[in-house]
Amino acid sequence: MPDPALAHSERKNVAPLWEVPGGNPQQGPASILRHGCFSCHMITGVRRAKGRVGPKLYDIREQMYIGGVLANSPDNMIRWIRNPRRFSPETAMPELDVSDRDARDITAYLFR
Repeated sequence: MPDPALAHSERKNVAPLWEVPGGNPQQGPASILRHGCFSCHMITGVRRAKGRVGPKLYDIREQMYIGGVLANSPDNMIRWIRNPRRFSPETAMPELDVSDRDARDITAYLFR
């Protein structure tokens, strides 16, 4: 996995190397719909994902931080999806009781 501290320009070059062990990107959209992520986020390729509350989640692998507090990496994205308030107690993102499997599938989809 690439170093999360890479500069933005470097991240774009290595982003395709990111893999999510145990994640299935084909299952990501179903998990996104099941947990309601679409109601707050815009997500390319997911019908109904036109929310305007949370950040846009396309090209997420090129972002430097997750929630403004975690270095962007697949492992940190999985942690954030499962328990965002652990890392940012005041975040608007709710705790959604997302399973590890669903978090991995969502992350694999976002980092594809």
